[in-house]
Amino acid sequence: MRRLALLLTLIATESRAAGLEDWIQSFAQSDFRFNRSASNAPFAPLGWASYAQYGNSDFSVPGNSDASVSYRQTSLTEAALVPVLINPRDALVVGEWVSLTRFDTDSSTLGKFDAVSISLPLGWGRQASEKWQYAAFVAPLGHKASLDNSPWYWEYMGGAFARYTASDSVSWVYGMYVDLSPVENFYIPYVGANWIINRQWTLSAIMPWPAVLYAPTTDTFFRFGVAPTGASWALQPKTNQVELNLDAWNLGISMEHRVHGRFWARIEAGISGLRGISLSSGQLNHPDTSLGTAAYVTAGITFRPASP
Repeated sequence: MRRLALLLTLIATESRAAGLEDWIQSFAQSDFRFNRSASNAPFAPLGWASYAQYGNSDFSVPGNSDASVSYRQTSLTEAALVPVLINPRDALVVGEWVSLTRFDTDSSTLGKFDAVSISLPLGWGRQASEKWQYAAFVAPLGHKASLDNSPWYWEYMGGAFARYTASDSVSWVYGMYVDLSPVENFYIPYVGANWIINRQWTLSAIMPWPAVLYAPTTDTFFRFGVAPTGASWALQPKTNQVELNLDAWNLGISMEHRVHGRFWARIEAGISGLRGISLSSGQLNHPDTSLGTAAYVTAGITFRPASP
């Protein structure tokens, strides 16, 4: 029986591996062009799980400039994206994203509480020609605090983007990202270039999130730059409703190393800006607190589809 169970496990493992190889091969044989052959840096991740911890921050209580609250924030996040070819030029991307954030405050009123966030993104990509790619996505995003009678708060993200491959080493990116919520609408235009300088160095001069990548080998790479983060929140004390503010950012350096096949270990540290909790007795769109910066560290595992 043990031998039979081991045999069945090996068959199932090989079947999953074969299915993954067939899926990767289907994209390799499609019309999609990714232009990564000249760089050691891997493809973008299609799955990840991470832990993040932010240093202590203070925020003032509206209407009382002498009162302040200190808090620490930690979070656990996991996500997965699955591209599916419709035809050689078009692909759908379906996914899921779940995050649990713990707030540990020194306030006798708030104390410790959690906020869960969920999203189900849906995207589309098209290789329109040899040089042009188009993509768009939509994603409902919901949040709920563990405080008494806290309701679900829903917002809706989306975006449209275009990528033009000017040469084997340079591509241009244009687009717009939007976040629509009952209290505030948030827009970010994207424009810039991605330059593969050589196999080791890549410059991602795409505003507003520029970065430099250094990949000394195909198994290790470093990233230094800015990235969006969900480290800024708003809380409505009367209803215990929470809202995630997506205009916060992280400036840090990260390292990833291939640990097995397509799985990579990742660690990052740096400074997070425009970060805090906003308290308001009215609407959430104009909080009375000034957001600041704090140190952060994250660690996790990513899945990247590039071959070992």
